[in-house]
Amino acid sequence: MRGILVADLACPLVPAADIILLAPYLAGLSADAADVVGMMPIGSANEALLAALPPPGGASSRTVIAALFLCDPFLRGRRLFERLRGRGVSGIVNWPTINLIPPGVYRQALDTAGLDPGAELTALGEAREAGLEAMATVATYDQAARAVEAGITALLLHPGTPTGESGLDQRLLEGVIASMVRIKAMPQRPRVALYRHPGFGGLIAPAAELADDVFDWAVTQRPVQLDSVQTV
Repeated sequence: MRGILVADLACPLVPAADIILLAPYLAGLSADAADVVGMMPIGSANEALLAALPPPGGASSRTVIAALFLCDPFLRGRRLFERLRGRGVSGIVNWPTINLIPPGVYRQALDTAGLDPGAELTALGEAREAGLEAMATVATYDQAARAVEAGITALLLHPGTPTGESGLDQRLLEGVIASMVRIKAMPQRPRVALYRHPGFGGLIAPAAELADDVFDWAVTQRPVQLDSVQTV
């Protein structure tokens, strides 16, 4: 199936997509800038998500997956998941995710603060208990294995951020393909979607052919105003 990543359900590409991954906090950003900005202390990605959803009873006719920062210290957990169900959301995905932060001082600081991949997996499990579908964003085979062990068998494989150098990007995507082959060979048979990062251009086509589903970048809206939402 073809999915799209949008910041607004009014995006003109929505009617042609099978699945909508809604991430309003990405409005106005480039794909390259989008990977970690939702974890920065400039606003609340989850508040922006709620503000972008239709009112109760006005759900979209499409399958909507909500992109959530699952380590948000203020807006999270069962109460949030119940609100999402009431607004027509089918499932959630951990986007932005700690899984995209490389080892280093910043990652250590996040871990110390309790913002870690384990907390995200726990939240995905809570979402499933609340009646939502749960999809885990992963960037490596090991991350996928931990998600599957936690009972999350719908995966969104992020290929990483392109370097702009074709040789390096080709090697990066070869690693993505190798990871996808290993993931799909797991006995649990997880369903693997690929984020078709536009920065890779046609180089990412072989990886997309292996995926069960593909999500394309379709963020076209102006930036949301964060001055009225809760800061973190």
